[in-house]
Amino acid sequence: MGGQLWALFFHGTRTSETGASFAGIVAEELKLVLKSTAGTTLTSATAPDGTVRQPVWQQGHSGSNWERPGNEWGTGWQITEPGCWRIHVGAKTKGADLWFRVVS
Repeated sequence: MGGQLWALFFHGTRTSETGASFAGIVAEELKLVLKSTAGTTLTSATAPDGTVRQPVWQQGHSGSNWERPGNEWGTGWQITEPGCWRIHVGAKTKGADLWFRVVS
């Protein structure tokens, strides 16, 4: 069965109307709220250099006015370089991926 993953970015400037591309987040801590119908909050990020990173912090949310399905939690990520980043939610072989490009 498939699931849904939603992401809400709190930093940076979106540089594309058709994709997730952001400027102004290198060397910053990116706050990202995630909602998933998969029922898991296990997250990791793959940086452009291929290293797998864990969130700086992660916290469940018990209530929200963001109207999307699923469990909600906040995460903090140290963005260290421009390029294509991947956030993975779920187990290693099952889950959902969020891809975004960091310009600066």
